[in-house]
Amino acid sequence: MPIPTLNKLLVCSLLMATLLITGCPSSNRDKRESGSLKGTVTTTHGAATHGTVRLYSPSSAELFTAALDDSGNYLLERVPVGEYGVEIVPEIQGLGEGSSQAPATQIAVKYRSSATSGIQVSIKKGQNELNLKLE
Repeated sequence: MPIPTLNKLLVCSLLMATLLITGCPSSNRDKRESGSLKGTVTTTHGAATHGTVRLYSPSSAELFTAALDDSGNYLLERVPVGEYGVEIVPEIQGLGEGSSQAPATQIAVKYRSSATSGIQVSIKKGQNELNLKLE
């Protein structure tokens, strides 16, 4: 093996060993102030279930998601402080053979994108709450 190739191999091995020992540097997200967001999503038919609440930050292009439980409740934790658009996306059930692929919950199409939902939330440090009644 030529000496330059051996040097490259040695440098790469040392770099890998250093990363394994010290770990990768944490992201800026870990250092930012954050809050949590909880709430309930309901429709004219009752609790919205089998779906996802998503927060989208246009400024950072980050997306945070939380599943709805059987009562329509959701909880997002460690969301950086800032402004977010909100969207609620139904889970598609019945993806098996012969299924209709109908949404489990009737959530109007306009709520499925933060660009069209008209719902905004400002996350502050600590606990935040947003209950949504969808029409």
